[in-house]
Amino acid sequence: MSVTPDAPPPPAAPHPETMTSRLGSARDQAAAVRVEAQLVRASGLTAGFGASPVLSGVDLQVAAGETVAIVGRSGCGKTTLLHALAGLQAPTAGTLEAQPAALMPQRDGLMPWASARDNAALPLRIARVPRREARSLADAQLRELGLGDALGRPVGLLSGGMRQRVALARTLLTGRRLLLLDEPLAAVDALTRGELHQLLLRHLARDGHGAVLVTHDLDEAAFLADRLFVLAPVPESAEGPGPGHAGDDAASVMRSARGRPAGGTTGPGPSTLLPGPALLGQPGQHLDERGGQAVRDALLTQLAA
Repeated sequence: MSVTPDAPPPPAAPHPETMTSRLGSARDQAAAVRVEAQLVRASGLTAGFGASPVLSGVDLQVAAGETVAIVGRSGCGKTTLLHALAGLQAPTAGTLEAQPAALMPQRDGLMPWASARDNAALPLRIARVPRREARSLADAQLRELGLGDALGRPVGLLSGGMRQRVALARTLLTGRRLLLLDEPLAAVDALTRGELHQLLLRHLARDGHGAVLVTHDLDEAAFLADRLFVLAPVPESAEGPGPGHAGDDAASVMRSARGRPAGGTTGPGPSTLLPGPALLGQPGQHLDERGGQAVRDALLTQLAA
């Protein structure tokens, strides 16, 4: 005769207070991870030259795995902002916390007598990576950028677009999590630019990289970025919390600045960072899927205000 053992009693339901405590703890941990993942935290950032501020009241946060694109008229202070984030220019007011960054400037700064390989390998050699290993890593990165036939050629003999790709390889090989890209593909032809957009997306998706991209190409900004910002003149008088804060209506703030010369470095006043139009979907999706035409029109309206 077989005896069926009694079934174990069902587990007791957790007490509501215990569940709330666990959820609260999970939220706290998630918030802590997000804070830790912040690569840039700027609040009320002001920077300039002597008594002439170029930037005023800039608020910006960049998280790991995020690309922020900044557009604006020439002379409005975009490069000044990148220099401040890179630690090359000290802010005169506000607070700034930024992870060590790799800056790709507009001018490539390459050594014309050295090969493409040795220029790209420079950050690795500075980090005391053995020459053979550094050159091997540089070769792999340059081939990925379509420069496999130019590895040993002096960069002084390369075209502007090829030099810009060498500079991009050098930037990517720094291993820094935060990339500051000042018009990184401006000199590259349209076909190659599209290929490099895909490569940048793959690179930024690895290892939690974040990027601040300055560009005049509105399609490039809409294609690569998670968020868009416009650097625009600070209104002479503005009510409310002031420009540059996440809650501001960018178009209305820019309309209040209408009639002032564009650009903090060429006009009478400094510039601040205003939120641009929202993007749909994920970076790298077709522009139509990201609201491309509407984004372009909104950016042009903001830039023309």
